[in-house]
Amino acid sequence: MKTNRTLFRKLPLIAAVFGTVLFSSCSDDDDIENGKSVNVKVVNSAEASGSQDFYIDGTKVTTVSENQASNYIATTNSGNDRDVEFKTTGSSEVYASEDVDLKDNKNYTFILSGTGNSAKITATEDDLSAPASGKAKIRFVHLSTAANSNVDLGVVAGNKLASNVGYGSVTNFYQVDAGTKLLNVYTAGQSNSNLALDFAALDAGRIYTIILKGSSSVSLQVISHN
Repeated sequence: MKTNRTLFRKLPLIAAVFGTVLFSSCSDDDDIENGKSVNVKVVNSAEASGSQDFYIDGTKVTTVSENQASNYIATTNSGNDRDVEFKTTGSSEVYASEDVDLKDNKNYTFILSGTGNSAKITATEDDLSAPASGKAKIRFVHLSTAANSNVDLGVVAGNKLASNVGYGSVTNFYQVDAGTKLLNVYTAGQSNSNLALDFAALDAGRIYTIILKGSSSVSLQVISHN
């Protein structure tokens, strides 16, 4: 199984368009106080992965079945270079791991995807501020190898919310009308959608992450944050 230990740095241009993905850094100004409160949500989007145990620095936090997500779990794991791991339940073998920086009093989501050497963890910091009245708030995570490597995404025909979303990318949050229940997927730069995917209607006041996943065909996993 793959063990990821690449350290990621934020790029200003990308951060203006996409949400922050992973947080490890070696710079002195990123020093974070250890042992403070951090809330984590854990998502298992990996095909045929079975049940997975999630660990931070060797301590088990929760178990998540395939295609499921945990609620937010309060931990005291803030700090630099925290080692996060998924292990198949009942096994000591690491399915995927990553080093991340976790800021105190923040909320994070950890998403497991892929299999074998393609297994990876996508970690995001979550903005849980409420949407406007009558709106829901959504963001997208592109983790499907069955889709084009770069896609445009929208929920209203001809109106794209996010453009040129690369594989492994997490977008910013967008506000959309409550009741939205269709995602249009475009080849990046094209005007006609080549895939339309249904999901349960979004509720007003709720915050969601919509994950594109799948290796042979594209499917969605919709995660609620509140």
